[in-house]
Amino acid sequence: PARAPYPHRQSGRLPPPTQTPVPLGTLAYAYGWQVPDAYEGAPTSITAFMSAAVKAAAFTGLGRVFVIALAPAAPRWEVLWWVLAALSMILGNVVAIAQTSLKRMLAYSSISHAGYALIGVVAAVHAQGPGISSTLFYLFVYLFTTMGTFSMIILLTHQGFRGDKIADFAGLGYTHPLPAFIYIVFFLSLAGIPPTA
Repeated sequence: PARAPYPHRQSGRLPPPTQTPVPLGTLAYAYGWQVPDAYEGAPTSITAFMSAAVKAAAFTGLGRVFVIALAPAAPRWEVLWWVLAALSMILGNVVAIAQTSLKRMLAYSSISHAGYALIGVVAAVHAQGPGISSTLFYLFVYLFTTMGTFSMIILLTHQGFRGDKIADFAGLGYTHPLPAFIYIVFFLSLAGIPPTA
């Protein structure tokens, strides 16, 4: 007799670990490291949209798929997401420190923030209400801060700053004190420094 294409659907049993979508996490992680090149090559306004709206949509879809649809299979994929979250947070922050380009630094920062948000998605499997609400709140604050940061880059670029290299912003506090103060608040928020975080 012909074998059913998805036998676990008829039996109610989950597929073995070798048939679970583990490569999806590896693919998502590899794709994330293409972000700095995209940030640096795109216009600043497009980069702001990519860093904010695209990430919000991605984590919304990720939450619906893994927290709701694949929740019964959580023991088979949650360890992978914990590892990816840890790697994103550690490598994203470490590599961001070494950057001289402001856009590339923010790109690697966004990789680390993706790791922070991923923790909330995985935690939502065990505590769906608090996990989802905390992730959404985190994304809201992150989107506001990121849009503000890139808005300041656009503003300062129109006022004569190149806005590409970090060294280009030397002396900003003397020439433009108010934008410099706002910039500091946004960067402190991205760094997770209370009470701006």
